[in-house]
Amino acid sequence: MNKTIVSVIVPSYNVASSVARCLDSVYGQTYGDLEVIAVNDGSTDDTLQVLSEYRRNHGSLILIDQCNQGLSAARNAGIDAATGEYIFFLDSDDYLGPEEIELLANAMSEDVDMVVGGMTYVDADGNILRTVCDPACRLDELGYWDRVYGNPNGNSVEYIVSWGKLYRAGLFKRARFAPGKIHEDEFMLHHIVKQCGGMAVVPVSKLYYVQNNASITHRPSARSKLDIVEAFLDRNRYFLDKGFFDLFWTSLCQVKATLVDSYCVISDDVEMLRWHDLKEDWNRAFADGRRHFDLRDRHCVSCLAYRCFPTFFNKRNNHPFGEGTQ
Repeated sequence: MNKTIVSVIVPSYNVASSVARCLDSVYGQTYGDLEVIAVNDGSTDDTLQVLSEYRRNHGSLILIDQCNQGLSAARNAGIDAATGEYIFFLDSDDYLGPEEIELLANAMSEDVDMVVGGMTYVDADGNILRTVCDPACRLDELGYWDRVYGNPNGNSVEYIVSWGKLYRAGLFKRARFAPGKIHEDEFMLHHIVKQCGGMAVVPVSKLYYVQNNASITHRPSARSKLDIVEAFLDRNRYFLDKGFFDLFWTSLCQVKATLVDSYCVISDDVEMLRWHDLKEDWNRAFADGRRHFDLRDRHCVSCLAYRCFPTFFNKRNNHPFGEGTQ
């Protein structure tokens, strides 16, 4: 009996030295029914040549070449080209152990729309740094977010990234990654989770997540920090709309922390204007949630303090562009 086809989407930008290893690990999977889609996102090194050569040796590889638009656009292009019933994202500097996709696929069932796997952090030489892997379980929508905000093992990272998961392709009929945004996973995951009837966690950690200190997510910048504020605010609205009020206040407190953190790296008036706009969005979220306020909840109290005394939180940064906003 034929297995269900899994579309593996590999966005690639300036990864000439690592993308062949990534693709080798995909073609080496024990799960045989794979549709492999590599998206060259306007690389300026030899990535396209490496991918073209790889396709000559692996005729089934679907190669998309587009001008540079960022990781979100590359993933979206892969989604548009995918024909499999399941979708799996893999970054081109990472790689898989041979049973990764098969173990995830085995956990799919009629009442499961997304399967979550763990990961193993490795350095550039393949040395294991640490492993993130929760035990097997089934989760509903609320249970998923409880894992994100209150994971007893501290492994919430495997729930907030888009890779390392197997999805039903239908989840992406209306959902797409946010073009031009850093922390694109934070913008996307709640739009996926809210569609899932059920989710399964599988204790597999054969996705090798290569640590690259030069990556954009490892370099603090105002754009990166403000993008994550925007993503968290969108998720916070989702919690309020769903009636997950404890999560609403927990996440609003998280947004508060990211706002304070982003304030210290702002370097020009344009960034400061965006910061003020996001702070006003936070103020509106606070006002919308006030009817569910509880003084016994430390997150509510922390948000109230920030709403009333924002300058106190910002003044430690001694920022030249302002004293904060009320």
